[in-house]
Formats: sequence, C-alpha cells, structure tokens
Amino acid sequence: MNTFKSMVKIGLAYLGVIIGAGFASGQEMFQYFVSFGKMGIWGLVISSILFIVGGIVLLQFGSYYKVQEHSEVFNHISSPFISKVIDFLINMTLFCTGFIMIAGAGTNLNQQFNWPIWAGALLVSALVIVTGFMDVDKVTGLIGMVTPFVIVFLLGIFIHTLNTMPIPYEEAMATAAAQATTLPNWLISTLNYTSLALMLAISMAVVIGGEEYSPKQAGLGGLFGGVLVGGLLFASFFSISLNIDGVLGSSMPLLTLFDNLDPRLGVAMAIIIFGMIYNTAIGMYYALAKRVSRSKPENFTRNMIILVGIGFVLSFAGFDTLVAYLYPFIGYCGFFVIALLIIQWAIRYRHIHREIQVRDELIKMEVNRQDEDYEFGREEAADMRALYDESRVDNKELYDEVTELGQTMTDDAEDN
Repeated sequence: MNTFKSMVKIGLAYLGVIIGAGFASGQEMFQYFVSFGKMGIWGLVISSILFIVGGIVLLQFGSYYKVQEHSEVFNHISSPFISKVIDFLINMTLFCTGFIMIAGAGTNLNQQFNWPIWAGALLVSALVIVTGFMDVDKVTGLIGMVTPFVIVFLLGIFIHTLNTMPIPYEEAMATAAAQATTLPNWLISTLNYTSLALMLAISMAVVIGGEEYSPKQAGLGGLFGGVLVGGLLFASFFSISLNIDGVLGSSMPLLTLFDNLDPRLGVAMAIIIFGMIYNTAIGMYYALAKRVSRSKPENFTRNMIILVGIGFVLSFAGFDTLVAYLYPFIGYCGFFVIALLIIQWAIRYRHIHREIQVRDELIKMEVNRQDEDYEFGREEAADMRALYDESRVDNKELYDEVTELGQTMTDDAEDN
C-alpha cells in the first residue's frame, strides 16, 4: 500500500466535496467570515481545526464500518429514531445543495461568458447525469481532479495580494466588518459554516472512506484534507478582504478578483469554479441517488436523472438567494449531526484503533501466505481465522479485500 499516495488521493477527494461553488467563488467566504472583519480570522482558526477533526471522523467511520452510504454509519452509532431523523436531514442537505450547485453553474457562466443562466445550469445537470453511470472509484477520482487547480489559483492570488496590498489591513478589516450578512455573530457564523460544509461532505466522505481498506489510512487522508481546507480558507479570506473594494456586490468575488487582475485569468478561474461546482454536484447527487436506491440498486440511474431534473427546475430561485438563506438553515440543522459524529467517534476510538491493528496484521499474514518461499503453517492459518472473526467487518467481504490487496502487494514486490 502506497501510504503517501493514498493519503493525498483521499485528502484531495475530501477537500473536493467540501469546497464547492460557494468556496471556490468566494460567496460563502464573504458571507460567513469576511463580513465579520478581524473576528472572522478567529472563526477561520476554529473552523480549520473542526475540518481536520471532521475529516478524520467521517473517513475513519466510513472505513471502519465499510459503508456504501451514510445511513449505515448512523444505524451503528445512534438509535433507530435518531438515525431516521439524521438520514432525513442529510438527504435534505444533499438535495438542496445539489440544486444550489446547479444555480451556481448558471451564475458562473453567466457572469464570465454571458451565457443564459439556464444554459450553464443545464450543462452541469447533464454532466452530473453522465457521471451517474460511473463507479465510485471513478467518481472519487473526478472529485479530486480539479482540486489541485483550485489550490494553485487560490495560493497564487493570495501571494499576489500580500505582495501588492491593494488596501491597508486596518481599512480592509473595517470595510469588511461593515458588510451585511444573514448570520448573527462571528462564532455562530463559524460553527454554522463548518457544520454546513461537513453536512455536505458526510455522504460522499463516508463512501470514500468505505472504499479504503485501512481506517488509519482513511484518517490520514482526512487529516491531510482538513489541513488543505484550513489553508485555503485563510488564502481566500485575505485575498477577498484585502481587495474588498473591487469585489463588493459581486455574486462570485474570487472570479471578479481574477477578472480585475487579468481577463485571461478570469476565464481560467471561471472554468475552475465550474469544475468545483460540478464536483460538488456529483458528490451530492451521487450520494443521494445511492441512498434513495438502497433497496433497489438497479434504479440508481433512473433516480439520479429524476433528482437532477427536479434540482434543475428549483435552481432558478437564484444562487445569491439560495446561499444567503438556505445555507445557514442547513448549517443550523447540522449542529446536532456533527456533534453526534464527533462524540461517537471519541467513544469508539479504542475499537477503531484495534480494528486498524487487526487489518494491518491480516495484510502482513496474507502477503506471507501468498509468498511461495514462506512456510505458512497451521498455527498462522488459525491466527488469521481468529483475526477475521475479531474484525467487525463481515468475514467474506474482508477476506475478498485482504486477498486482493495481498495479491497486489505481492505483485508489486515482484516487479520491484
């Protein structure tokens, strides 16, 4: 297992499901942090820590329980009634965010290329439906594919802003703090934003984690992804704040920022934002269609088409309006869900740690078992059976995964 490569892949996928239209465009950043001036910086610190913790929790739970959709996790960590309530809230979040992303695609292409809003919305809807025919590994790869470009562009505009300092720091913070927001104060805004973003990430993050053999590896991916999210939050905050005079009134502040710097960069950023909108829409609708189709998996594609079609119609409420009012509502709903996840993860930490040891030991023994030069005796075979029985994953499912992974590692060793 290539630990570093796996960590980067998982981390970028986690980052990808969190930073969607609002993050890449700057609209969420403006509403939740920039509009509180200096206090928004403290909010960023708290939010960054929570994103690291959240990434570890979500991805490790996914791997630990080997889930295929989010309700499986909550069935394990809460009562049937609470699980149903949470399932409803998450499904509502997925659906609402899905059509917010469609609205964002229309706004993005309208602002940059003067496309009719419906045309951009229709384009991203069609792409999401096409993606529904792919398996989860390909979807995970797509989600992480555009993310590096976001990192490069955000860090680039951040460094440029620090070098040029368009507005003095104190003046920028004062102007920022005078802007209107639908949130009551910086702390509630911080918790609301983090809760919102993690609610958006839950379904796809646990599915991504469920594809990872080792909970330890999944947790490292969450840690790496959380650090990236925190870094980009700071880069976005200062880039917008220190250029605030040039982005006031814009639906997509970061896009306006690049347009003001160089129209060619604006075009590139518009494409990147569209890619992030697409990524987030994939995460939302793919996970929701999986959940809706749980009892009849053969209806997955049909359900995906229906859900995206309804989202396309609802997207005409408008991107600005949806972000200003629907996002905070989702964030408030998510307070309880995120708190439950973190608390239950802490309670189960020892069990997760032991499961990591069991799976690591199984892989080592499987590699030995497949090694023609190694004498694999009855005692070791008995030890393997005991480890399979101790694991919380179904024996047949775990056996197939261990055998396949062991074969891959053996082949890699022979090639080297």
